Amino acid sequence: MRHTLLLTSLIAAGLTVPALADWDLPGPNDKWIQEPNLNGGYDILSMQGTYPDASHVDKMVADDWLCNDLRPITEIHFWGSWREDDPAIGWTPGFRLAIYTDVPAGTGPTPLPYSTPGVELWSLITPAVERIWDTGIEQFYDPNPGTPLAPNPTVDSVVLQYNVVLDPANYFSQEPGKIYWLSVQALGLEGYQGHYWGWKTSADIWNDDAAWTDLPDTDWQELWDPGHTESLHMAFVLTVPEPRTCTLAAGLALLGFATWRRRRR
Repeated sequence: MRHTLLLTSLIAAGLTVPALADWDLPGPNDKWIQEPNLNGGYDILSMQGTYPDASHVDKMVADDWLCNDLRPITEIHFWGSWREDDPAIGWTPGFRLAIYTDVPAGTGPTPLPYSTPGVELWSLITPAVERIWDTGIEQFYDPNPGTPLAPNPTVDSVVLQYNVVLDPANYFSQEPGKIYWLSVQALGLEGYQGHYWGWKTSADIWNDDAAWTDLPDTDWQELWDPGHTESLHMAFVLTVPEPRTCTLAAGLALLGFATWRRRRR
């Protein structure tokens, strides 16, 4: 009995940490990795809320990625920071995530010299597990020059990681070899005027630059740095958590074996 209880405790302890779905290092079940730029990156405003002049914020940022295998997306991880390290105290981290088709540069009804998100294929409004990831030197940036937060970036240092584990009913399956776009937008900040959340950029560059839009306008703009000298890309990781499933199965098998041995005595 003592051995069974001990094994049960070890299994529970082993499954507790992965259940939080934190992402720390690249692994075999990562579908796509663009890690945050901690030295000179940007935090791009991407939220629903209220500007300092009381006007409405409804800005969304998206970035492209390539499907490289048949596995469905079951976890989404991304990074962000608060403008001037001033978080919205009391805010429960909540986001709208969406995945789109790709409109390559020079195609579409109105051809553009850069690629953009196309048709929305999947979306989810979801809470996220937030944790402090690291510190860095980044600037908070609103890419729309006509808004109250532009054009003067401010310095941020606290890097936060956000983790979303999808319910099986919300898994997103893709076609290998196709390009898709992921958008991340913070929700529920309308009552926190003066507090602004930004999605962090990545130094990992792939394909075209990220894009942004002010909703309900659906015209996507390419995302560049304030000096318009460098295209920007966003920080996110897409994973499939098979190791957790295997750990659970192995743990249950060991527990069953221990129980069987105890009953045989």
